[in-house]
Amino acid sequence: MNHAYTLAALAICSACALQAQTAASPGYAFPVVTAPGVTWHPGAAEVRGGGAPVNDDCSTLPDMTLPMGGSVTFTGDNTGATSANDFEPGSPLDGVDPCVWHKFTTSGCANITVSYCATSPAFQAVLAILSPSCPTGADYQNFFSYNYDECGNGNGTIYYLAVPAGTWYLPVMANTFVNAVGPYTVQVSATACPVPPANDDCTNAVALTAQSWCNFSYHTTNGGTESMPAADCGTGPGFANDDVWFSFTATGSTMSVGAMGTDSSFNAVLELFSGDCGSLTSMACADDSLGGQAEEIVSANLNVGGTYHVRVYDWNPGYPAVPEFGICLVDGNGINIGIQEQGLGQAWSMFPNPGAGTFQLRYQGKSGLGTVEVMDVTGRVVRTLRMSLIPGHVLPMDLGHLRGGNYMVRLTVGGESSVQRLMVVD
Repeated sequence: MNHAYTLAALAICSACALQAQTAASPGYAFPVVTAPGVTWHPGAAEVRGGGAPVNDDCSTLPDMTLPMGGSVTFTGDNTGATSANDFEPGSPLDGVDPCVWHKFTTSGCANITVSYCATSPAFQAVLAILSPSCPTGADYQNFFSYNYDECGNGNGTIYYLAVPAGTWYLPVMANTFVNAVGPYTVQVSATACPVPPANDDCTNAVALTAQSWCNFSYHTTNGGTESMPAADCGTGPGFANDDVWFSFTATGSTMSVGAMGTDSSFNAVLELFSGDCGSLTSMACADDSLGGQAEEIVSANLNVGGTYHVRVYDWNPGYPAVPEFGICLVDGNGINIGIQEQGLGQAWSMFPNPGAGTFQLRYQGKSGLGTVEVMDVTGRVVRTLRMSLIPGHVLPMDLGHLRGGNYMVRLTVGGESSVQRLMVVD
């Protein structure tokens, strides 16, 4: 699979106006983001008689504490900025427009928002990175998404997800050609990252049970942290910043494992390991499909009774908009997704969706005894119903006891199952 994509693939929602330039390297976004209709190209900053701004050199900055749940505001003027000490020679950003800098420190993993809303006149281009070093090298934190709509005055808002605790350098780029030079006000705010899933690390892997067909259990990567670098399955390594772990005991010499996001925003990557958590050996990885589609590893010559580990993550940076996926383990050659797991096809639907309280299940499949299981994002079954089904039935389901959020509903009739996503609102 070719992972060269436009920056729309990075957006939290399709409504985000992504106008950034793309880099030559497949799968990576060049982090100059621009207002709609504006094309960035390098342009020298203005020079004034007073010389460079006081914060032109990142090595001379005061450090501000960015409190979790709070914000800090930086003001200044980038007129006359120089490129001195901005970027390491030969690094990916070497040659980008000159910048002035600000510095802040966080105490924990944070989702960070950088807003130029108070800048007047509006800056039409922003270098959307956070750097852990001065000068900036290749290890900068790239943006997850941005928009030029939220401020309402032509300025941009940039979002960074899962930024590790530490000290960060924030650039304010100067470019005369895209009206990004002069006085500015930038507000930086932080919220704590979600609590990592229980299986965030290999030592707490969730045990999988082998089935004769693909019977998904559902899990989340929300709040996951990187355990090891991403695997390169032959199409580029992607981003393992949200990997989670599973384990199984081989019940046969050939077994198959599959994973699939519940939404097209989740581009699943699978990797299979032998050995203990402290000394894992990668056996195979799978990254052959697009978001919301199934990935599969079929592994032969397993040691019956041996323990193996599997990690799953979303290929894209940040977190997927819907950080949920199904995983299954099959004793045999192939997971058979699309046969048993999705055998009911479009024979049923839930409405209203989203909804609150009472839902309706409309059924058009074959007659039989049906089981409905409602699962939360961790895969825990929170409601089970059994009912006789005939074509044309519309059956009420009282789910008023559930908290607002995303759930998966699995209907099983005559040994065939399919799953649909349901959003419950308070």
